[in-house]
Amino acid sequence: MRCHGPWAATVLTALLLTSCGHTVPGFAVPAAQPPTTVDVSRLDPGSYPTAPAPPLGDAATDDAGRLAEGQRMAGYVVGPWQVDARFVDGGAGSAAIVTEPGKLGSMVWTTLAIAAGHERFLLAFSSDRRDSQGRTALRNTALLFASADAAATAAQAMGRNAMDADMSITVGAQIPSEPIRAVPIPGHPDTTGVLLTHVDGGVTVPELTAITAHGPVVVVQVARSAESVEQAAGFASRTLDLQIPLIDRFTPTDPAQLANLSLDPTGLLARTLPPMSVGASLANATYDRNGALHLEDHPIEAGAALAEAGVDVVTVGQDTVYQAADAEKAQQLSEKLGEVIAGGGSAQAVQQVPGLPQSRCFGMTGGLIARHWCVAAVDRFVIKAAAQQLVSAQQQVAAQYRMLAG
Repeated sequence: MRCHGPWAATVLTALLLTSCGHTVPGFAVPAAQPPTTVDVSRLDPGSYPTAPAPPLGDAATDDAGRLAEGQRMAGYVVGPWQVDARFVDGGAGSAAIVTEPGKLGSMVWTTLAIAAGHERFLLAFSSDRRDSQGRTALRNTALLFASADAAATAAQAMGRNAMDADMSITVGAQIPSEPIRAVPIPGHPDTTGVLLTHVDGGVTVPELTAITAHGPVVVVQVARSAESVEQAAGFASRTLDLQIPLIDRFTPTDPAQLANLSLDPTGLLARTLPPMSVGASLANATYDRNGALHLEDHPIEAGAALAEAGVDVVTVGQDTVYQAADAEKAQQLSEKLGEVIAGGGSAQAVQQVPGLPQSRCFGMTGGLIARHWCVAAVDRFVIKAAAQQLVSAQQQVAAQYRMLAG
């Protein structure tokens, strides 16, 4: 129904500022609109801090510097989903940073880790995803050494140790069911490919490890295929096609200067809720857009949303803060991330953050552990919080909003 007829000037002005909803005789009623103004009095931060931390300064120690360097290198490590769109299962917990040779066994065979540890090993960043069935998977790891010579020596030793592995013992988490043998990697003659065949749930699964030295970095792919050795070799080959030019763009920090690396190069990390636990290698960190995708549950969809919003900095503490190009892009990103969270079908919309009318919250109660997410925008930033309890996610967003809004 159109609004028409003779009107007094004041009524006409009101109609120019609002839309007509429905009418009753002699009076026009504007359509009800949801509130858009933040009600600060209702923002409950719980026990989470609402003021920024003091400036974080430099790493100060070699160990802290190695960790910061690993977080910086994340943006130059190819994610498995970039190689094959099936490799998305596993979530943020599938990425890791290691700064001690003794912990490399979580990324490569123990016998390879021992070889790497004998050289001037600095750190490694690893990203691991699988398909929905779990028998086809790809782990891509970049190991940084103090020099190109150290990396080359380590790669040679890793290749020898892999071929000489004792079949009578477990290699990594698997017991070989066939003799270990060399496999060429298509298009990469300088890469050492080693095949370990094992049985998983009654199914024979080939697991191929590819080792390549490139400058001060050794890149290692562990590719599992439920179909064939050739498919596993193809995964490694495509990873290297992407990884070699990407790692060339990474400029390592002089090992003697690692302690001088800034822990907060943009200043945004001090304005991000600090993690509740210390020692988490991926948290309390700043990433570029590419590096942050290793921590996303849905990296393909999230990657498209972050690129569209012009995200250039992502900080990870107790929650995650994305810096978009501007406030409008941030609001659009908040909506897109909500769609990404809900897109899996198992997360359902629940009560939004009290006092933040444009926030969105979701809950997934299936499985062993309930999970809740909340997203909201403030200025050019987007906040994403996750917790087992909805109220915790809501309080994180409320506290983070207060911190960013001042």
